Formats: sequence, C-alpha cells, structure tokens
Amino acid sequence: MNQVHDKSIKKRLAALPGVIPLVRIFKNVYWGLRHRLRLGTYNLDGVTHLHKGVTESVAYVVTVFEDYFKFGSIEKQAFEEKDILEIGPGDSLGVALMMVGLGVKQVVCIDRFFTYRDPDKEYAILAALVEAAPPLAKERMNRCLGNNYGIVGDAIRYLPDVPIEEAVAALGEVRFDYIISRAVLEHVYDIEETYACCRKLIRDGGRMIHKVDLHNHSSIELHPLQFLTYSEGLWRLMSSNISRVNRCRWPQHRAALEKNRFVIEKFEPTKMLSLSEVQSIRSRLRSPFLEMTDEDLSLNGFFVVCRAV
Repeated sequence: MNQVHDKSIKKRLAALPGVIPLVRIFKNVYWGLRHRLRLGTYNLDGVTHLHKGVTESVAYVVTVFEDYFKFGSIEKQAFEEKDILEIGPGDSLGVALMMVGLGVKQVVCIDRFFTYRDPDKEYAILAALVEAAPPLAKERMNRCLGNNYGIVGDAIRYLPDVPIEEAVAALGEVRFDYIISRAVLEHVYDIEETYACCRKLIRDGGRMIHKVDLHNHSSIELHPLQFLTYSEGLWRLMSSNISRVNRCRWPQHRAALEKNRFVIEKFEPTKMLSLSEVQSIRSRLRSPFLEMTDEDLSLNGFFVVCRAV
C-alpha cells in the first residue's frame, strides 16, 4: 500500500511544470561530483539479476544468447574461432561464457561502468550454465571458471570503465568478427561516434547484432514520448553523468550506420507505439524529433543486423 501511495505522490509531483528536469539535474550533478571525487560511479544501471533467482537469471541469459542467432540468422558454428566484442554485458558474463562454449577465440566485454553484482549469485549463474551445456561446450566453459568466483584465462576479457566511444584507444590493434549488444546502444553518449568506433574495431565483412530499446525508461512521466519534449541542452544537464537514455531514434541510428559503411541486412521492430500516441504529443516535441515522421517516432525498439563493408 505504501509503495502505491508513494508512486501516486511521485506522479502528482511529476505533473508539476519543471519538477522532472529539476530533480534530474540535481541527480546528474550529484553523480558527477561522486565520480570526480572518486566516490564511485552510477553503477546500478545495467543491473538485471539483482532481484532474479538463479533459475530465472539463467533463463534470461540463455534467451539473450539464443536471440543473437535467431535474429541474426546465423548458425552457431559460424562463431567458432571468431573474436567477439560484447558491449555492455551488465552484471553477468553469462552470454560471454556461452560464446566460449561455441569455441570462439575470445570474447571481449566492455562496459561504461563497473556494474554492481552479487559475486555469489554470478558464480551460481555461470556454474548452472556450465552444468547445462553439452560435453564439449562444458569443457571449454569450465576452463574459464576460477575457484574464487572469477573468470580466469584469456577466453573472456572483462573491461569495465571503457565506454564504446573510447574502446579503440583502450583495445589497441584488436579487431573483431562480431559485435553484439542488448539494450545498450540507447545509453551511449554519442551514437555517431559509437558506430564510427565499431567500424574501426570490426574486420571488413564482420557483422553486428544489436537489440536497441528506444522506450522512455521513466515510470513517472505522463506520456511515453515526453522525454522528447526537452531541448538537447536541457537533456545534457539531466543526463551527462549518468546512464540515461540518449533519445536517438531509428533514423539517427540508420544514418550513423550508413555513414560508417555498415550495410543493414535485417531490421525488425520489437516495440511500437500507436500513431495516435505520437500525434497526441507531436506539437510539444523538440528538434530533431519534431521533423521525424509519425511512423519513425512510433518505433520503440528494434533488432538490427548489419555487415561492415
């Protein structure tokens, strides 16, 4: 009852003009100061497994893993002896471990922040994935698990505090055959620089598979596209130090991909708003969203598969 009451109060406060930007600016400044004073970064973003049981977490990891092949239309054998870059693994390296089971050469996992994780639960998730794997995959995966709850060996490299925009400098001459991510690219600071860095990191002919969630992550705003009514400058004041969504819509992703010599092989919407929802807020939208079509704005998530040329 108290949670419902608290949410109702937040909804009423959020309806007051200026309250949402003011609260978010304060939060953004607070986390910026923490970062500068080395008191920790905003590391609860990307936490998926904190409130899940081990069985539920394992099922989630398997779903994420399988989706790359389902939507990518790629046979699992194609990953054997390949180099993989996973952007934003969050609080589990389960997907990377399953990739090792396929016989990949190496999986490099980068994250903007070190995401909070429960080491006991993480080890239980990884151990359960190993236990469920076929014999050859199990043997490969087992070699990655240490006795101190950590990943050992060179098959998986985990590099926190490396945003994708800085990955070229951090990784040096390393190049990849596949770059994958799930619910990450909506959080990067600069979508054009992100795809430019991906192009530098991927080999010619390499493929990327990304699932991107474009929806408004706020639960208190009154309209699903309300976050597109803030100016670019105000949004930076609200989000520059934390992992708030970047608001880039599909036309911006498409243009950045094509600019950086990626050919889109497959595109599949995953979430849609109704056109009436878009039209009900259109007059309040800011540029560049105001210039986009209703159809483009109604797209609230997608899978994209593309090839570097």
